[in-house]
Amino acid sequence: GRVAAFFSGGVDSWSTVLDNEDLTDLIFVRGIDLLPGAAHQAGLAEQVEERLREAAESLGKTLHVVDTNLRELSDGVVAWEAYYGCAVVAVALFMAPLFERVLIAGDSDYEVQVPLGANRLVDQLWSTEALELVDSGGRHSRVERVRRIVGHPLVKQTLRVCWENPGGAYNCGRCRKCLLTMATLEAFGAREEVASFPREFDLAQMEAIEIWQSVTLALWEDVLEAVGQGSNPALERAVGAVVASGKRNLGLPESYRSRRGSALAAGATPGPEHQIADLTCAPGALSFEARIGGQTRQLWIRTETDVTPSADAALAACLMPAMRWGGTLKMDAPVSPRLLRTQREFQAIQRAWSLSWEFDQAPLREVEVLAPARTPELGAGSGRVAAFFSGGVDSWSTVLDNEDLTDLIFVRGIDLLPGAPHQAGLAEQVEERLREAAESLGKTLHVVDTNLRELSDGVVAWEAYYGCAVVAVALFMAPLFERVLIAGDSDYEVQPPVGSAWAVDQLWSTERLQVVDDGGRFSREQRLRAIAGNRAVQRSLRVCWENPGGAYNCGRCRKCLLTKLSLEALGIREQFATFPPGLDLDLLEEFVISQPIQLVLWEDALETARTAGRGEIERAIGGHLARGRLALGLAPTYRSRPREDVESAPRGAEATSLFATPATAEAIADSRAIVVLVGSYDGSGNFGDIAQLDACLERFEALAPDLLVLPVLERAQMRKHELVAEGMLHRPAHVLYFDPGGEPGDGLVAVPAPDRLAFASCYLYGGGYLNPLWGGRKLAMSAAGESLLGGASSVLRLSSGLQVDPDWVAGMADCDRRALRAFDLLGSRDPRSTAALAGLGSATAVIESGDDAIGAMPANRSSAPIPVTDGHLHVSLHFADHAWVTDDPERMLTFFPGFLSELGRVAGRPVTAHPLLAYVDESIDERPGLERLAAICHGRGIELTEARILRPANLEDAVPDLRRSALTLSCSYHVALTSLMYEVPAILIGDNDYYEQKAAGLLDSFGLPAEFRITAASDPRDSAERVAALVLDEDKGASLQARLATSARSLRRRHESIETEILRRICRSALEAASAERKDPATAMVATSVRELAAARSQLATVLDSRSWRLMAPLRRIAALLRGRRGS
Repeated sequence: GRVAAFFSGGVDSWSTVLDNEDLTDLIFVRGIDLLPGAAHQAGLAEQVEERLREAAESLGKTLHVVDTNLRELSDGVVAWEAYYGCAVVAVALFMAPLFERVLIAGDSDYEVQVPLGANRLVDQLWSTEALELVDSGGRHSRVERVRRIVGHPLVKQTLRVCWENPGGAYNCGRCRKCLLTMATLEAFGAREEVASFPREFDLAQMEAIEIWQSVTLALWEDVLEAVGQGSNPALERAVGAVVASGKRNLGLPESYRSRRGSALAAGATPGPEHQIADLTCAPGALSFEARIGGQTRQLWIRTETDVTPSADAALAACLMPAMRWGGTLKMDAPVSPRLLRTQREFQAIQRAWSLSWEFDQAPLREVEVLAPARTPELGAGSGRVAAFFSGGVDSWSTVLDNEDLTDLIFVRGIDLLPGAPHQAGLAEQVEERLREAAESLGKTLHVVDTNLRELSDGVVAWEAYYGCAVVAVALFMAPLFERVLIAGDSDYEVQPPVGSAWAVDQLWSTERLQVVDDGGRFSREQRLRAIAGNRAVQRSLRVCWENPGGAYNCGRCRKCLLTKLSLEALGIREQFATFPPGLDLDLLEEFVISQPIQLVLWEDALETARTAGRGEIERAIGGHLARGRLALGLAPTYRSRPREDVESAPRGAEATSLFATPATAEAIADSRAIVVLVGSYDGSGNFGDIAQLDACLERFEALAPDLLVLPVLERAQMRKHELVAEGMLHRPAHVLYFDPGGEPGDGLVAVPAPDRLAFASCYLYGGGYLNPLWGGRKLAMSAAGESLLGGASSVLRLSSGLQVDPDWVAGMADCDRRALRAFDLLGSRDPRSTAALAGLGSATAVIESGDDAIGAMPANRSSAPIPVTDGHLHVSLHFADHAWVTDDPERMLTFFPGFLSELGRVAGRPVTAHPLLAYVDESIDERPGLERLAAICHGRGIELTEARILRPANLEDAVPDLRRSALTLSCSYHVALTSLMYEVPAILIGDNDYYEQKAAGLLDSFGLPAEFRITAASDPRDSAERVAALVLDEDKGASLQARLATSARSLRRRHESIETEILRRICRSALEAASAERKDPATAMVATSVRELAAARSQLATVLDSRSWRLMAPLRRIAALLRGRRGS
């Protein structure tokens, strides 16, 4: 019956000690924050122990002192912020034979608790059969805890928060934690009363505080709130400055607030009295009257199974509805003592969660539960383990993943409503199929009926309440089982704070029953893949919640479509007898994603389709996601989670993520100098991506064969690359394929790091991929490349032509931020990207280098326009309806012909459009979309010529046709860029934030007027008239063309200058590597020659072709320094 709490003398541990009257023991640990062997803490552990022992004696508690050296295990291996919870738990388990319960004081409250260190989600997982581990304190913010404890005389003598302890100081009064606490005490007018802090409090010391973590920002914001309730302007200014600086460091707006509620607990307010009355527990039945919110409802739970329930289920059913009003909830029937204790945590968590719910309901209010505690039953458990079983993906995953299951529970009245006309007969049909499945598995199926939805409907949103209903049924069946599993509907990474979730379900465990939220280790797609091959699943899988006409699965609702599309991508849909035949992708257009968790599910389904190579499904889901992100107010490139394969390749990924042909692996092993290229081209048939790689390969061509150039592509795109490479001017001789967790095969071998490497460079070439959708993946590729280059003494990191999402950079993970800050040169292609990269705050040089694909565009030999004699208005066009291009494909399809028609009307000439295709491969093909556009254009009298697929190898042939056009209308950045580089005005449709940034960059680079800033939502008539006034007018058109010619020459000069700088840095680094190994004093003179060469080349580049052999020949001679080393 003994209950202990960890006791350090800090704010959190003192709050736990004073807030739990049933505590009998305290545990003080030396070796976690207090290190007796540390010189700066000499004698401190003994001083702290003395004060805490006196406090324990005054409180009538026993103090246990524990020593440990566990930090020797974690230091240098795992960050202490992540590990310290494990160390505390280890001590709790060490002391387990003495106690029934051990409390660990959490350092943050439920609203702002971070997924790190000690917290409720993980601490309680270490509970054993005899010991319950509890994370305590989450009901109150830190500032509220200080307010609650500061008046206690023992706190004033012993409060200890300092972790730096210079000179063995109890509290130094100068570190971040001391200043935070002293500012809080000052806000409450109690600082001078706390004797354990220095008397002096210099506000100027707070100027040195820097906030780099969101949880630290929340702590200081809470202090600012407390200060604001008093009258201390100087303190308010000082704390406000710390908060403002932290927001800037974290890239947050001034209006940002970490929490939606208040950090300070409100005073008690009267509320209504709710009651659970006339409760009857009988064999197979529980009934009670719920008098809640001024209404009375007769509720029941029934089963034919021989079980006599307790009153616990009634409390679980009624608590959240009562929280809608606050007040008190009274019941005369006794309930589990553990539930009476943990229901307070349940309420605190649900209240915190409800602050961010989007159900158009006021936040929940905590209630006081007034109920007697029953005497816990003693004795051995039944050994039986049950799981809820609905026949859905989640429940089937739980059933098949837990071999110790003995029983299954099927409930009618939660999602299946026997009295509902649209579900007539369905409950019986489902029960029959599930009973057959249970028999085939050798499990007992228990059928339970309930009307609990009558209590919640109209009071609490079902999405929030359904977990309570499920828990109530689990408690109703409790006498039969030791453990009941509830299948969660999402995994730990994306689990939303609502409904049935790990953080709250387990709080309904009793002394005899453990309630477990199961399945969080796997996403829904992973669960579906794991169960899809089971024949019993194929005969009974049920996901539909609409069930029109009593359908088992309608095949048309959101959940049915989600499941059918994933099964189709897996190639197994037709084996499922529970779905109607056929698959209509157009049905997706009828639905709008309205909740973030729905977005997660569809993003995961998209990944399934993409991995399976099902392009048609990928495009359909991609469009659905684009509309959903728009509806949720999210950026088009937003991604709910890092791609799963990126997660398996964190920064510092091993070289085993990379595969190559045996010939390439042999070349790597023999090479002394390597540059790894990571960029937009992944093997797919996108013209812009191909052109960017092509230009990079030409850039390094002069240093071959001494420099081995290795582009990194996606292994999944290997077959596409072999076809796409035929359209390159510079086909890569060697390629690396990225596949984290992959295995050798298909003609590829794992690539080990070479052991004789002298020079290494990782080059991040251009494209618009540094955003939530692709940024993590590309940086993981870069990390894998650097791992391959690990044998070199250093790695030269360069980049050019990057388009960066500023929001992604502002909120990027620390590991990604460090990866970009490590680059020696960062090159962008537009002003916004330049500013975002400069905001990284490192000494890295950031330049606006322009787009890399310019290097693949031959110079225009003549600025004279090509005459057109057929009397038509010629327009080049590129049309695409990819999800990353537009949020509304139909709007795009309507705008193009409308604009062209109006342009012809203004010109007084028929329009002939010349289609250009940018993206064509096995998975993504722009031709079907173009065919739909052509049909509409034909109906409007617009002629479309034969489409041309753009590739670097045929670009020179395409230029004359392009230059016959008066205008280019494009959905592709690189089609528009190509047109502009050849002095043909171009409009890039900026139909989402991603493309708006692309379009803005082109407008800036070429000095285009605002009339060229057009989206598919623009009025076709007005847009055509404004553009025609500039393009078709002879004088204005000539002026515009001259401007484009000047801008194109300027961009080429900038590109050549950047190319010179990149080659100069590579040669200099290579020479330094050669010098370091060969100890050759002559290399100093050679380095000087390289610098002179680069300077001369920079000047000549303005008048001569930068690819002239006359300029590159000296660089070849420089490379010979490395050539001589081969075999030395």
